[in-house]
Amino acid sequence: MNSYLEVGKKVKLSKLTSGDVPYQELLTKVEGEVVTIEEDCLEVSLLNLDKNFAEIEFIRIGILLNMCFVGEDALYKVVVEVEQIKEVSKLILVQKGKVQRIQRRKSFRVQAQQSIDYCLAEDSDFQFKTTGLDGTPKIAELIDISSVGLKMKVEFCQELEVGEILELKLNLSFLNGGALKGKIVRIEEDSMIVGVEFLELPDKITQQLTRWIFKKEEEFFEKNKKDLTD
Repeated sequence: MNSYLEVGKKVKLSKLTSGDVPYQELLTKVEGEVVTIEEDCLEVSLLNLDKNFAEIEFIRIGILLNMCFVGEDALYKVVVEVEQIKEVSKLILVQKGKVQRIQRRKSFRVQAQQSIDYCLAEDSDFQFKTTGLDGTPKIAELIDISSVGLKMKVEFCQELEVGEILELKLNLSFLNGGALKGKIVRIEEDSMIVGVEFLELPDKITQQLTRWIFKKEEEFFEKNKKDLTD
C-alpha cells in the first residue's frame, strides 16, 4: 500500500458493503489526509468534518472501511480496518485487502465549455511546450476531456487528417499556458468533431490532469448524487 500512497495524499473513507461499491458512494463520505505511512498501516487525519466525530456512525475500532484515492493515472480503492482512534479526528488504519484499480475511472469524460487553441505540430519531438503553441493558432470548442484525450469542435475539419500530431493549448491553470501533444484519432465530418489522444505527457502533467478530472467527476456526482442513487 505504501507504494501507492505518500504523506499528504487525500483519501476518502466509506462504509464497507458487500459486493462492488458504487463509485458515488466512495465520493460522499469522509475525506482524510495521510499523516504517516508504514508497511501495512497508516495514520489518517480526517478533514472537513461537518459534524462531531463521535457521531460518524460507520467509523469504529475494528470496523472495515473502503478507502479510495487518486493515483498517478487512475482511482484506487483498498479495504482497511480501523485499529485505533487518536485524539479527535485521527485514525490508525491497517490494510486488509489488495489495492484495486478502478479501471473505468481512467476514461471518465468531463464535459467542458471553453475554447481551445490548436495547430499542427511542425516538430513532433516534444512532450510539453512551456512556451505555448509554435504555429499559427486556430480556435476550436472543447466538447469534453478525459485523462487520455479530448473531443473538440473545429470550424473546418477538411484540413485535418487522422494520425496528424497537434499542439493543444487549454485554459487550465496548472498548464501555465503550455501546449500539450496530441494525435488525431477520429474525425466526424458531419459534426466537425475531432477526437484527439494525448501523447507523451510528462508524468507531472498527467498527474495534475488526472486529479483535475477526478475533482470534476466528484463535483458531478455530488451535484447529481440524488438522481444517481434513486
